[in-house]
Amino acid sequence: MKAVKIFTLAAAGAMLFGAVSCSSEENVSVTPVGDGNVTLRASLPADMMTRAFGDGLQAKKLSYAVYNAGETTPIAGMTVDGDDAIDMAGLTATVQLKLVTGRSYDIIFWAESAATATAAQKPYSVTWDGQTLDVDYDAVASNDESRDAFFVKHTLTVTGPMNEDVVLRRPFAQVNFGSDDLAEKSVIDAYGEDLQTSVTTTAYTQLNLGNGAVDGQKEVTFDYAGLPENETFPVQPEKYGYVSMNYLLVPADRSIVDLKFDIRNATQVINTITVSAAPVQRNYRTNIYGSLLTSTADFNVRIDPIFEEPGYDMPVLENNTYKVSTPAEMAWIAATVNSGDRMTGKTISIEADMDFTGVEWTPIGTPANVLNADIEGNGHTISNLKVEGAQSVGFVGYTWRKVSNLTFENVEVRGNNWVGVVVGHTQDGCPNFGIDNVTVKNATVITTPRLVNGAYDDGDKAGVIMGYYPAAGGNSAITNCTVDGATVTGYRDIAGIVGYGNYTVTGNTVKNVQIIQDLTNGYKTKAEVENRWGEVNGNRNSDKTTGNTVENVTYKLIGE
Repeated sequence: MKAVKIFTLAAAGAMLFGAVSCSSEENVSVTPVGDGNVTLRASLPADMMTRAFGDGLQAKKLSYAVYNAGETTPIAGMTVDGDDAIDMAGLTATVQLKLVTGRSYDIIFWAESAATATAAQKPYSVTWDGQTLDVDYDAVASNDESRDAFFVKHTLTVTGPMNEDVVLRRPFAQVNFGSDDLAEKSVIDAYGEDLQTSVTTTAYTQLNLGNGAVDGQKEVTFDYAGLPENETFPVQPEKYGYVSMNYLLVPADRSIVDLKFDIRNATQVINTITVSAAPVQRNYRTNIYGSLLTSTADFNVRIDPIFEEPGYDMPVLENNTYKVSTPAEMAWIAATVNSGDRMTGKTISIEADMDFTGVEWTPIGTPANVLNADIEGNGHTISNLKVEGAQSVGFVGYTWRKVSNLTFENVEVRGNNWVGVVVGHTQDGCPNFGIDNVTVKNATVITTPRLVNGAYDDGDKAGVIMGYYPAAGGNSAITNCTVDGATVTGYRDIAGIVGYGNYTVTGNTVKNVQIIQDLTNGYKTKAEVENRWGEVNGNRNSDKTTGNTVENVTYKLIGE
């Protein structure tokens, strides 16, 4: 993780300040002495000591103010800034305070570059009385690394000599542009090598240092500046050259902005690219990269954690189709749908095999935010997927549309209700829902009851392909799917294809599957679950389950 860190190491007198080296060999443990003496040491982790945009090396001036906890006016004489700001030699500094035992305090730290701290037109102005930071974007140019900065509000209750770790984090998103055609002979012949870039977007102008809220959104333009020198682009640096970097004040949570990127030579604008709804988030990099000098459409948008997890990658969108190649890009799809964009009219096209090992997967779509886009697998495989949730659990949680031409291998899905590897649930009356030509190999699907008002409930509607398939409409169907090697466990409505289906289920193949009805928690009796399982469809009364092939499906009842 990349961050500015503050460590409490020792106590020695009141309001003393000093600087120590960042070398790890010089980090000496000191025993605090004196009642209420608190020593804070600010430092930078070793993994940030590299020369690249965002390495934090510019943040060499540390300011702070001490408050009684919950108050917004600093304690008199306990603000250090301006000419008194602490020099962070090697990005390490020591702050020693004498505080009152038994009292609680808020301490706000702000670290910025010496250039911004002493600038005639200061880009950052801290008002300690009120805990606000104002950001000035007037006359700001692109590629200005001196605008990198960090902050934190740290609350402590003094119990005597204390040692505490505190991490300073950026309030900014870093927005980067990279291009793979800077060295193209045709580009150099046409435009030369003295290129400049400019970016126009929206950003916030004020940060509440006490609670992290932002205010004052406005359009800002980062003026033309030459291309970055000796910088490494964060994505595929062997392919993409760095052309632009800027810091935007943004909310802590993920949000979106529109970006306009211009690149010019001495006499004319070469290309203008507009990026709509690019994701930005505090402490994250948003990377836009592609053939930026020679195309207006050939680019990718990706958001990466600088020192935060998890990260999301925004896939390429072409002709209303999101082209997805990585689990991180698929995570962006899930996060976007689940936050309210149902992607109506879009197609999600899977462009590569994807290994989900180590990914904590959140299903795409919820009852409140239903996926309304088709997923086209293009014959690719999703492997090592693990999903766990309550209701509507699967790779897709809740959808109105189709999933086609996809394979799942080595999958484990667990939930309380409406659980399936491919889709958890769809809604009554959906004419455009469907699952076609999907294969699942080596899967474990489990539903377990949950306590609701002191009594067990759920534990049903689980299938290898889908959990709950109610009376959808129109041409809705589950067709041409294959399940080979699976175990399905639940109380009732469990089967090899769909836990409970009330519409067309045909042309599917189920083999090497074990169905387990587990009554060990005493939620359902044998009579209540009898005949509530099936080789293909747990709804044995359905007259729309026909033309399917079954081989080596076994049934087991436990906990009678």
